[in-house]
Amino acid sequence: MSRDLTSLLATTPMLFVTPHSSVRALGDDNIPPAKIAGMLGCRFLLSGSFRRNGNDIRLRFELVDTIDSSLAWSEKYNTVLDQFFEVQSDVLLNVSTAISAQVRFALEPPVVTSRPFQNDVYRILQTAETLRYSYGKDSALEITRLLREGLKITPDHAALRAGLSVQLSQNVVSQWEDDPKSAEQIAFEHIGAALAKEPSNPEVIAAAGIVNAMFHRQSEAIGFLRRAVELDPNNAHALAMLGWQMCLVESDPNGIALIESAEYRAPHHPRFGLWATYRATGHLFLLHYASAVPACKQAISRTPNYYQPRLSLAWALLGLGDRKGAEDSIREAEKFEGVGITRKFVEEVKQWTNNSPNAAKCATALDNLIPLSGNLE
Repeated sequence: MSRDLTSLLATTPMLFVTPHSSVRALGDDNIPPAKIAGMLGCRFLLSGSFRRNGNDIRLRFELVDTIDSSLAWSEKYNTVLDQFFEVQSDVLLNVSTAISAQVRFALEPPVVTSRPFQNDVYRILQTAETLRYSYGKDSALEITRLLREGLKITPDHAALRAGLSVQLSQNVVSQWEDDPKSAEQIAFEHIGAALAKEPSNPEVIAAAGIVNAMFHRQSEAIGFLRRAVELDPNNAHALAMLGWQMCLVESDPNGIALIESAEYRAPHHPRFGLWATYRATGHLFLLHYASAVPACKQAISRTPNYYQPRLSLAWALLGLGDRKGAEDSIREAEKFEGVGITRKFVEEVKQWTNNSPNAAKCATALDNLIPLSGNLE
């Protein structure tokens, strides 16, 4: 519920909400509220407790204004699991109202789509999100399996469809789908259905941006991502994706600043590791090889089970004239996916760089990686 409430509050206009992942990292209940607020850079703290006995649930919430440690709002709920989303909606309204009264500025909370609560689906969504903290082939395929399992329970669930479309698109890019063309078709079917179901949902719109980006439809990707960021300025992943696409399509170095902004805002986000990869390839799209090297090394450190940052590092090192370093980095990548991965990487990335003002220079640099592969294939 805390993750959902954070996402809902984040779409309230004029309200900055600290990422759930940052709050999650502060697991020590003994930290004073004022200190937590200082660490997170916020004024109001919403805390709560949850107890369940069969289908009965008991929840308690407190909203504290840390300026003077006053209680801005509190409430207890004794209800049943089927009313879970109704409680969320009520908390959303009450928190927004309480903050409005304190800051003397009208806040309009988003309209929440009414739907029945399904515990199995809710568990699947939360588990899939948690798996992203340790990203690699195994976790990616498990996320795919979980989301497919959820759609067997609720075929028209927009969040499940959007999540699966994103994961399928990322699987294709990472060479983890046996039939990439079929996966691409299915991904677009899912995101199309999700948009039809919830066309104003910023998470669904952001997912559409990501899917289009992964499948090299850059103009559509930027359009969706800019709309998602307008609706939810607190969506750090959409911000990072938008920055990455700006580096690629517009050769705009301001895109790097957007990625860095996402990293600064949400250093505990489950996709934090991937953002370093986006920043690294963003520099490479801009032909900034010296800046790409440390970004690639950060990406390797954050996602040690992911081969792509190692090939990006090879690209950067070769651009700087370090052939031996590039060869070594390729050998490391091949330990994960085999000697054929270099050519696959080059072919995939060239589909992206075809959309770049620096397309010719990127293509030449990428082609120069293939002779360094362990097998000329």
